[in-house]
Amino acid sequence: DLVVEDIMFPEVMNPGIGYTIEARIKNQGDAGTGGTFNVSLWIDGNFHSKVTGVGPLSAGANTTVSFTGVSLSGGCHNFTVVADCNNDTYEGAPGETNNARTEYYQVGNVIVVHHNSQLTSHPDFINRGGTYYLENKTITNCVGCGITIENTTLPVVIQNCTVHDCNYEQRNPGWNQYK
Repeated sequence: DLVVEDIMFPEVMNPGIGYTIEARIKNQGDAGTGGTFNVSLWIDGNFHSKVTGVGPLSAGANTTVSFTGVSLSGGCHNFTVVADCNNDTYEGAPGETNNARTEYYQVGNVIVVHHNSQLTSHPDFINRGGTYYLENKTITNCVGCGITIENTTLPVVIQNCTVHDCNYEQRNPGWNQYK
């Protein structure tokens, strides 16, 4: 019984740049796959690419596959990974019904700073006398915070910025970034 445990994205994806998306595939069945299988990536309902010859996987084992060259326009995108996309592996009673996982991810319009050097080199911040300003930005992020600034000792001012959440909570009930 093959499942997609997780889809892993780069911390930030910018429009028009090729990135690698990874997916962790697990055999949660009680027997090995006995052979190889294929895994596909779909973006916004359109086929993107396929990794062939994955496995075999013994019972309880997992593996990570990589989809390279993922270059998209800005916006909130729907990523679906399908394990055993060609139905090459017999999976018992669950069959192919649990082989897919879908996650949303934002491309572009996200500000992430984890330390001083990222802040001082970030193209969206303006240095005025040692204070870093983020101004006049519209930020959309469908998977979490639109602005993350942490572990910096430099002063930061955010003004005239609008952050949209792209209805993330509607797709993920109970999610609250302020818990």
